[in-house]
Amino acid sequence: MGLFMLLMLGALLLYRYVPDFFALGPLMTDYERPSLLWAKPVPQVISISITTNNQPHIVHQPSEDTVDYTTYTREGHEAAVGSLRLSSQEDLMHKTKEGTTLISFAGDSAALLRPEGTSHPVQLPEGMSVGGVAPRSDGSGLLYGLVSGYSKAYPDSNPIQGTSRLVRYDEQGKTLWSLDLPGKFVIGGGWSESDEVIALSTLSLTEGKTTSGLAIVTDSGRLLWEKELGETLVYEEAASNDGSMAVAVTREQLFYITSDGDSSVSYSPGGEIKAMEYMSESRIALAVSARSNITLVIDDSGAEVWKYRLDGEVLSLQWLATAEQLLATTKNRVYGFSPSGKLLWLLQDLPDGTIVGAVAARDGRNLAVQTSEGKILFYRVPLLGTAAQ
Repeated sequence: MGLFMLLMLGALLLYRYVPDFFALGPLMTDYERPSLLWAKPVPQVISISITTNNQPHIVHQPSEDTVDYTTYTREGHEAAVGSLRLSSQEDLMHKTKEGTTLISFAGDSAALLRPEGTSHPVQLPEGMSVGGVAPRSDGSGLLYGLVSGYSKAYPDSNPIQGTSRLVRYDEQGKTLWSLDLPGKFVIGGGWSESDEVIALSTLSLTEGKTTSGLAIVTDSGRLLWEKELGETLVYEEAASNDGSMAVAVTREQLFYITSDGDSSVSYSPGGEIKAMEYMSESRIALAVSARSNITLVIDDSGAEVWKYRLDGEVLSLQWLATAEQLLATTKNRVYGFSPSGKLLWLLQDLPDGTIVGAVAARDGRNLAVQTSEGKILFYRVPLLGTAAQ
């Protein structure tokens, strides 16, 4: 009995103070390893993405007033190069999706950086102050910002009491439609997997208190429904393809919300939520930063489907719908999981440095990694068509 108790005590101490000992990745060998195709030094990287034809697209800033963007072939050759002159560094915002980068600077101008090396200015209403960007996979997208309620000349003005405007633009930056949300301050937005609807996180004033909310808008500019969530601040949001269900994530809770507004399920994972990825109407992936650094998947009732302890804090999650794989990235590793939680492949032991960011192609064939040493690493990923495992 004494030996048994000592073994149990040792295991508990290892679990409490050396959680990596129990990380499943290092203890398992039944997984594949991506193969490095090429590595290139790219300084001052702003964003990395992979185009629809699996070419890495890198946006970087070589000087204070210039943004360069380069698309490489899968063999590592330059396929297209472009450059954009910035009128101001102030309020520089950017977001990239499948090779198209939407960049906004100075708060009152924006441009599309295309993977073929061209750029297009985005038409903005006069007086609009850009607050955020949300590109789509086809190269078009949406800008959101204020048209009233806040002015840089009057910093004491309250943006939450203003009017937010949504501007939907096409692949050439031309306005398709705009929609005003009076009394709402939009703080974030994300398109559904099919790009049919967008979920928007909002702030408003209710009886003198700041209230978070969620607004679901269709690709044609129709407001489907809204829901107030109380005083908690929403950090990430997502919606189903038809807009009938949405997800909102705070630092400690996740809310499932249906269009009738009455069926919300709250889930608390017991630690700070670092990332969320919408997989389907019945599957949500969460990265929880706690003592155990767990990535877990829950269903629409809030029940855990599976979980996996990683080697460290998660930098990002990415769901690849075509490949049916979930990627979890830490500073030392990139994990590729099947929908059922099986570890399909694992990237570790980088040539040098640690991971700053990683993104995979939609079909799961390739992976681009940004390192702390100022390099971009491009990999071929094994095990396609493994969703059934």
